[in-house]
Amino acid sequence: MKSLVLSITIGAVLMSSYINAQLDLIFTPGYGVAFTKSNIHAIQDSYSSYILLTENDAPEGITVNADPNFDRKHISDFLSFQLALSGNWVYFGISYMPNKFVQERSVMYSNGYGRTFRWEDKRNEVLFDFGFGSKYIDVFGTFGVNFNKYRMTSYKVYPDGSKSLSNDFYFNGVFKTEDTGLAYGFGIKIKPINFLAIDVRYLYAHHKIFGEYRTSDITEGNLVLTDFSFARSPVMSEFPQDFNAPYSYKNSIAPMFNKHYLTISLIFHYRTND
Repeated sequence: MKSLVLSITIGAVLMSSYINAQLDLIFTPGYGVAFTKSNIHAIQDSYSSYILLTENDAPEGITVNADPNFDRKHISDFLSFQLALSGNWVYFGISYMPNKFVQERSVMYSNGYGRTFRWEDKRNEVLFDFGFGSKYIDVFGTFGVNFNKYRMTSYKVYPDGSKSLSNDFYFNGVFKTEDTGLAYGFGIKIKPINFLAIDVRYLYAHHKIFGEYRTSDITEGNLVLTDFSFARSPVMSEFPQDFNAPYSYKNSIAPMFNKHYLTISLIFHYRTND
């Protein structure tokens, strides 16, 4: 028994010495820029249909002025957090990338009345990185899960610039939904000096996870953009994809917002064995 304990102790000491000699344990908070492209065609289609609705309903002598459609592409700063083990030809890391994108668009009548739409896309990417590691460069693939929240706020706008969310007006409301999906991609981390590294990665965030129901089934449930209110007229709780079609689940917006990321960030990189 004493021999076994001694052997385990010696093995643990040797393994610890090997790890300390060959691998770096790295905690790396970082700050950078994200170039993104989102699949928000349903949001764009909805906005275009509302412009058409207001043009058709405009009183005689009143014109409609509308902002350009919602953007699919964005450039934004972001924070990231990573915990990684690097070196000896092996790289393993856990990354967390929270990000939020907000857009506002307005459709106004020439008499000062109108409507403003505020779209909020909040995502949390939790990723596992695996690949080749060394003292000065890491190359890895990444795979994980995204946890997302979406919100469309629709305001009535008055000539003095004030806004209303009252149920007395058509289409007013705060319409929300949530979604979880898979994410995967690849990246490279360049570490020219201690304390500073450059992390570059591509990520594709999908709206579905393994075993999720068919996309066509989503609009049969409560995962669409909704405020669960039936107090307004016409009776509806879903945010419509087409304002000129009958209001129903079939005409609502499901969270199928796939997203591409290209991120470049500077990270604090502390090498324990330098």
